[in-house]
Formats: sequence, C-alpha cells, structure tokens
Amino acid sequence: LIAATALPLPVAGSSSTLTVPTEVTPAIPLKIGMIISTLGASSTAATSTSGLGTITEVLSDTTATVAWTTTFTATTTGPIQFFTASSSSLTMVGTKPTVTIAGSSDTLINGSVKLAEVTVAADAAGDLKLIAFPVNISATGGVLITATSSAAGIVVKGTDGTTIATTNATGAAGTDLLVTFGSPFSIPAGTSKTFRIYTTASAMTTAANTVSLSTKLGASSAFSWNDMVGGVSPITGSLIYNYPTDTSTIHN
Repeated sequence: LIAATALPLPVAGSSSTLTVPTEVTPAIPLKIGMIISTLGASSTAATSTSGLGTITEVLSDTTATVAWTTTFTATTTGPIQFFTASSSSLTMVGTKPTVTIAGSSDTLINGSVKLAEVTVAADAAGDLKLIAFPVNISATGGVLITATSSAAGIVVKGTDGTTIATTNATGAAGTDLLVTFGSPFSIPAGTSKTFRIYTTASAMTTAANTVSLSTKLGASSAFSWNDMVGGVSPITGSLIYNYPTDTSTIHN
C-alpha cells in the first residue's frame, strides 16, 4: 500500500487518519484482511464512513482507526480497491474451553438423581479456570425438585463421586440457575473435567414414564471462565464456538 501520510503510533482512545492518493479504477479488486494482537483485545464490526468504510486495528489494547479518503490506491503490483466489510466481534485469548453436555442413565425416583454431565475441556494451548456455568431444569408431571427452592438443591460431583463446593442460585423450574464454584476450578491444558449434576426429587406418585426432568445448559452469557495463559478474566461463554444446546431427560 502506498500512502500519502504515515500512520502514527496509536494512542488509546484516539483516531488517526491516513490519506490515500486517488488512483484509477482497478480491473481486478483485491481483498483486505484484519489482524488482531494482544490477548484480551477485541475487534468490533466495521462502520461506514462517507460510504467508503473504516479499518480498525487493535494493538496493545489501543485502537487506531484509518478513515480512507478514496476506494482506490496504487501499489507496485497495481491498484487496490477497498470495500466496507462487517464482521462479528472477535476476542483474542491464549486458551479456550470446549463444552459438552451428556445425558443421565438414572431413573427418576424420590430421592437424589443425576440430571446430566457437563464436561469442560481446556485447549492444549493452556490452562483455564472455570468460574460458573448455568443449568436449566424443567419438570413435567408434578415432580418437585429441591433445585428450585434451596441453594443446596443442586449438587455437583466429580466422576469419582466427590462433591465439589459450589454456590447455587434458586428459581422456578425452567429458568437458568447459576452454579458458581467456591474457587475457580482449574483445568490444565489438554485435559477435561466432567461435572455430574444432581438434585433431589419428590412427590412422585404417578404411573411409570409419566414424570420427567429435563436439564440443559443455560444462556452462554452466564458461563464464565478465566484464561490463565493470557491473563484475561472473566470471559463469558458467548464467545465459545458450538456452545451446547442439548438436553438430558430422565423419566420415572
């Protein structure tokens, strides 16, 4: 790219304008890319300036905005044409989780029942710490569950049966209930941890296969974790690709 002025060092919160010389219309348009650096830095969708668009670059948590004065410029290999292109928001992290939910083979009875299993895996790039995840439990057939009435109504256990300390929100069946770890739960790079979700059911007096409990993860925005490589925290699950929407259902 040949420009009439050089782009100065970005200053946090400021904007800089790069004046581009006007050239002839190119025969073959070329593409423009965007680079994001610095862990935790975020880009946002491009905005339109005088119909020509802007390019936003994030460097060391400062922002430099280039406002183009023409859609064309010359290079040593020929002219380049510029287009306005919007994109989703992006956040640079050092590691990321993969989240899945699996069903339970338990039969719904009066007493403690396993609702589902939530597995969180840390990317091989680095460790992470899980802060909280939301669960949504709905009931049919009149069954009662302590998860909706008591902070101790949801119990989280490891695959070895050990209870993991959590603080749990309460609310009506079918609403998101946030499960928060007593201390952020460490998951080393390249490994995973499975959390078994339990509650206590009661008031089951109907015939078999007429009562059920269905469990899924709540809104991704309530899922939160710490990036231990980049030192970015907290980060919400809204950034997680393929955040699960599967449901685990158990019957009496």
